[in-house]
Amino acid sequence: MADAAHAVLTAPAAGTTGRCHIDEEVLRAAGVTGFDVYRADPASTEPLRRDIFL
Repeated sequence: MADAAHAVLTAPAAGTTGRCHIDEEVLRAAGVTGFDVYRADPASTEPLRRDIFL
């Protein structure tokens, strides 16, 4: 979440103002392709699931 917030806060305001941002979409737009570093349990092999609280 902090990485996505950083990407939004350091982006030009014209592209972010008045928008609802979803962490994964912000990070993908910033070029992030690997999301395994965001796992709560690094040893887990389960597929990542989306949070239902959007």
